[in-house]
Amino acid sequence: GKINNAFGWSLSASGDGTVLAVSAKGTWNHDGAVEVFSCSHGLIGCEFLQMLQPPDQTNLIGPRGIRIRNNYGISLALSSDTSTLVVGSTGFD
Repeated sequence: GKINNAFGWSLSASGDGTVLAVSAKGTWNHDGAVEVFSCSHGLIGCEFLQMLQPPDQTNLIGPRGIRIRNNYGISLALSSDTSTLVVGSTGFD
């Protein structure tokens, strides 16, 4: 489910508003995910296109044996023409 996954933490839309990226940094045990939608009529009538998840190398253990929470999707930047989506992550290099 999407309870407590921080869906909507970060949003970024294309220049014409037809593509919307929405992060859920609390999804997948705090590894995070980004969902991409195709929208018409502004941001009304959006349809799911794709889910993006962090690379498999995210089960990292930090200082004192504590698992690093990657927060994939903590920030988003979608280029105006939708050719580039940059996804921020605080716990993964």
